[in-house]
Amino acid sequence: DELHQKLTARYMIRHTKAEVLKDLPPKSRRSMSVSLSDEYKKIYKRVAKDFLAWVKENGGAERVAKSMRAEALTQLTKLRSVSAMGKAEAAVDYIRNFFEGTGRPLVVMAVHREAIAMITGGIDELNTAYEKAISKDQTHEINRPIRYGSVVGGQSASSRQAAIDAFQLRGELDVIIYSI
Repeated sequence: DELHQKLTARYMIRHTKAEVLKDLPPKSRRSMSVSLSDEYKKIYKRVAKDFLAWVKENGGAERVAKSMRAEALTQLTKLRSVSAMGKAEAAVDYIRNFFEGTGRPLVVMAVHREAIAMITGGIDELNTAYEKAISKDQTHEINRPIRYGSVVGGQSASSRQAAIDAFQLRGELDVIIYSI
C-alpha cells in the first residue's frame, strides 16, 4: 500500500480515455475464428508433433513442467508463431474489408514479428495491385492505397513516435500495427 501511494503520488498518473479525449468513440474488440491455411496446418502439425516428441524425450509432461519450464515455453512459442503466420492472410483480408467498408482508422495488435511482416507484406501486395490496376485504368478492390505504419520492438524511439503521431495526430495512416 505504501509503495502504491508513493508511486501514484509522484510518478504515475492515470487518466481514462473519457477524461482526456471525450470525442473518441468507444473501443471495440472483435474476436474471429480463423482457420489456418492448408500450408500452415501442415507446418503446425509438424511442429506440434516435434513438441510432443521433445516432451517424451525429456521425461514426460510432469518432468518438463517442473524442470524445463523456460524451454517448454520456447517450444510452445513456436506453435503460437506458426499459428499466427497461418492467420496473416485472413488478417490482411479483414484489414482490406474494414478499410473499404468503414474508411475509419484501424489498430491491429500482433505478437510475432514474422506474422507482422506477413501482414505488412500483404498490405504492400494490395497497394501494388491497386497501382497496377490504376495504371491500366482498371478498378481494384480498394479505392486507394492503404497507408500503414507499425510500432514494433527494435524500432528507435523517434521512429515509434513518428508512426504514433502520423496515426493519432495527423491522420496520415489508415492502419497502425502494434506488437504486443
